[in-house]
Amino acid sequence: MYIEDFARRAEFNAEDRRRLSADVYVPDGDLPTAMDYEATLKGAGFDDVIIQDQTDVWSAFVQDRHKSWVERKEELVGAHGETTYEQKGHFYESVKEVRSSDERRVLVPRIIKLRS
Repeated sequence: MYIEDFARRAEFNAEDRRRLSADVYVPDGDLPTAMDYEATLKGAGFDDVIIQDQTDVWSAFVQDRHKSWVERKEELVGAHGETTYEQKGHFYESVKEVRSSDERRVLVPRIIKLRS
């Protein structure tokens, strides 16, 4: 089994929680830690859990995704319409901003091996 998701590295400030809840659709604007993920998976019967920190790779991806979205505005508005372009762009920007915070509060673990 393979899982890739957000996890909390440190406590979130109010703006991060707002963005996570309203813009990134994370319930309550909170996330589990990588250790929480591991404990939950082990509690579900998976004995062999390997977690790799993919934060740097993912950070570069979300920065590039947002930049490309903005640069391709004319093409994307033509294909999807202004409303869809703006909504998706807002989501991409929100993910980028939460990830770009000085304290790097969001971790992206890649849980690559689960064996029960």
